[in-house]
Amino acid sequence: MGIINHTDNIILVELQSEPKIRPELDKAMEMVRQETNSDVIIDLSRVDILLSLSISGFVQLHKLLTASGRRLIFFNASELTRNIFKLTCVDCFFEFVEDRDAAIAALNTPVAAE
Repeated sequence: MGIINHTDNIILVELQSEPKIRPELDKAMEMVRQETNSDVIIDLSRVDILLSLSISGFVQLHKLLTASGRRLIFFNASELTRNIFKLTCVDCFFEFVEDRDAAIAALNTPVAAE
């Protein structure tokens, strides 16, 4: 698992469970720095818990992407994983969809102005 280039402008990250999440996020951030025209979609299907280090990595990746007008979308998140995002009050920063196809489709839909 890990990082897979889906297309030229989408970086697909298939995360493993903790403690392997943060190293994969660091790799994704480095790729985003090198490929500033890439959006990131993250498969959370294997994630059962999240450590604070990983949550901070998601926030950093989100900031890096939004600074260049790009997006971060999560998919295949379990209810438990979604609740961790809610309990840490960071869920409002992120987009969640059901599966990979929905994540790719969401990238083709403009984000509503806030």
